[in-house]
Amino acid sequence: MSPLDHQELRAALDELANATEAVARVSAHVRRETGRIADDAVALEWAGTRAVSALTRLQPPSGSGGAMRAALYARVSTFDQEPENQLQEVRRYIGARGWRAFREYTDHGISGSKDRRPALDALLKDAKRRRFDVLVCWRLDRLGRNLRHLVTMLEELQHVGVAFVSLGEGIDCTTPAGKLQLHILAALAEFERERIRERVMAGLQRARAEGKQLGRPRGHPPACEVPGGTVRAAAKVWGVSKSTAARWIATVQE
Repeated sequence: MSPLDHQELRAALDELANATEAVARVSAHVRRETGRIADDAVALEWAGTRAVSALTRLQPPSGSGGAMRAALYARVSTFDQEPENQLQEVRRYIGARGWRAFREYTDHGISGSKDRRPALDALLKDAKRRRFDVLVCWRLDRLGRNLRHLVTMLEELQHVGVAFVSLGEGIDCTTPAGKLQLHILAALAEFERERIRERVMAGLQRARAEGKQLGRPRGHPPACEVPGGTVRAAAKVWGVSKSTAARWIATVQE
């Protein structure tokens, strides 16, 4: 074999060795990536199992047939009035929607301007515990006549995942259009708060310009001797706190 043939053979062997090393590196990389993909597949399967389990826990009980649980609210301002007319229409609506009535909350003889009502308080407590899915009332003014209180209450219900339906105004927060109406109510409530603040600030500025003293007026000490000889006894007789009695006594002595 000539020297030229030896050189060609050596070059061919070197190329073969380099190719074998490259194949080994590629094989190792493929094994690493295959193991990583397998780990990712296991993690994905575990996450999917957790998600399915969470969704199963959030589903309504099997005995309810998957129907939404609806809470009914009615209110009358006097004891002579009867809330049954309101409840009948709400019951028909719930039946037509295929919902299941959870409980009826009724306030008798209570004005809608009051934020705290026995039945309404119980309703909000059950809503926070997620005992029903939607609140249905006959008209919006049955739930409350204060726009600010109404919007705050509806935002609390929305925060805990409870929808709201008012039959009289056609508000249905289970639909996108109903949610839009709720946002409009929130904007109106904010507008009302700002207008009230502007009127209050304007009145305070006018009072200051007229030289009026703002704040609660201080009481004046009674024109008599200090009874009992002590601050405690004087405060008891005058029906004021000890600090007020002490101030009055100091004023009388001056």
